[in-house]
Amino acid sequence: MQRQHSTPFQSPLPPLEIRAGTLTLDGWGLSCFVRYGKAHLQDGIGPHRRSIVVDRVASNRLERVVLLGRSGSISLEFLGWCRSIGAAVVQIGSDGDLLMHTVPFAYGGHPIRRAQALALTNGLGVTIARDLIGRKLAGQRANLVRLGANDLRAFDRLREALNSADTTDAVRLCEAKAAAIYWNAWSDVSIRLRSRDLIRVPARWMRYDSRASVLTGRAPFGNARESRGQSGAAHGTGCPSSAMLGGKLIRVLSRQ
Repeated sequence: MQRQHSTPFQSPLPPLEIRAGTLTLDGWGLSCFVRYGKAHLQDGIGPHRRSIVVDRVASNRLERVVLLGRSGSISLEFLGWCRSIGAAVVQIGSDGDLLMHTVPFAYGGHPIRRAQALALTNGLGVTIARDLIGRKLAGQRANLVRLGANDLRAFDRLREALNSADTTDAVRLCEAKAAAIYWNAWSDVSIRLRSRDLIRVPARWMRYDSRASVLTGRAPFGNARESRGQSGAAHGTGCPSSAMLGGKLIRVLSRQ
């Protein structure tokens, strides 16, 4: 009997590391605690887990810990550890709402607040929006390939148009048009249920028709104003979630 060699497990997530003074944890089951004077942080999705240990030497580069999600645990000792090194702890929910923010002693965060205020007028906000939506469209395109979409030229043209978008409304318009192509590709995907459940669900639930509202009959993509609701469409599609986008914004602004 020939022995089969299994390939080593490789996580699709990049390793945890401190970047520009920020350490970002994302996913479910986040964990932050202190053991023997060192901070232990863990995150991940399903079997894909990441972990990092930060000692007092590495803590000199740590300015803030960003937690993206609502699931997990954090110890009071870890909060005290962050306070002792002058690092802030920020928690952002999956919907992008700020859930918690600790302010270290003698915190001088005026440069960050100034950068956030000026991002709407100096072009930084548009640059960040193009980068975030570009990552989202890249994830959607990967899913379209998995779904067997044959013609991706229209989708690729929208990605090219996104690179030249100079306003947030233009970015939203590219996102909305790309969403129309993306979600229409799901119409050929059938939903499989257990046989005993087939008699309990309507037939229309077995296929994906469109994203049109059952109340208004209108699709949520028609212009830049209506496309604002598309930002949350990335959940469950392998695309950046709104919490990840919020973390990206914090990391970019922290460099200013």
